[in-house]
Amino acid sequence: MKNKFGTFKENKNLLFKTKICLLGEASVGKTCLISRFVEDKFDDKYIKTIGTKISFKEITNLSVDNYTDEKKINMNFMVWDVIGQKGFEPIISKYFKGSHGGLLVVDASRPKTMDHMRHWRDLFYEIVGEVPIVVFINKSDLIDVEDYHTEKIEKFCEEFNFPYLFTSAKTGENVELGFKKLAEIVLSISLKTKVKKSLVNVVDELIVDFSDALGGFDHGMPIINEQFKKAKVGITNPTKEQVLLLLENLVNISKEFQEPKKVKFLENKYRKILNSF
Repeated sequence: MKNKFGTFKENKNLLFKTKICLLGEASVGKTCLISRFVEDKFDDKYIKTIGTKISFKEITNLSVDNYTDEKKINMNFMVWDVIGQKGFEPIISKYFKGSHGGLLVVDASRPKTMDHMRHWRDLFYEIVGEVPIVVFINKSDLIDVEDYHTEKIEKFCEEFNFPYLFTSAKTGENVELGFKKLAEIVLSISLKTKVKKSLVNVVDELIVDFSDALGGFDHGMPIINEQFKKAKVGITNPTKEQVLLLLENLVNISKEFQEPKKVKFLENKYRKILNSF
């Protein structure tokens, strides 16, 4: 049974699939935050992110105000980490398409990174509209939180009704809490509002389902990437014909890894979705 961009699984739990993007200047800790959230580890080696990296994690047992159903609500987060360097805006904005929310990250130890919050908010909203954003004041382990001046953050967040938290990818402080807060806001909106899928959303969900069918993200993504190239799918601007060819290719390959019944279920699911375009 469908509900917005979620579905009831056989165990009667409600599973939502959603795409979020991390926004902010270079070196504010976006990649480290994702590493902490997804793998619960901190990597302090500096990695220059080229283009984008996609990570997955399921958040379980979400709660939403005024939602009284006894079913457990889980959310499968597709987390996009995009390059933060100036001058890359035309490339960055392409990866924003289809996002249901964003995490705007600033560096607590470099107050100047806060000067660009409005820039990232405006760039993101120009592509996706006014979706929820949560602000992370990251690297809180490098400052005294009690004496930290938050006037600029508070004024910005009050203007747009954005929650904010002090976070530390190094210690893990508030990282899980912050991602979960965004998930619950996105979920609350989706339960109240009819969300129309775009082809970008369909491609995102297809990546999640078939990476699982192909043996998990680490094993499945290289296969999916290869099929993207063969089908010439533009991930930020796909056509129905491209996605249908991608689906056909992935179905044929998945038969080597999964029982026919499950592969057929995925094929029927996405053919039905694509027929509506």
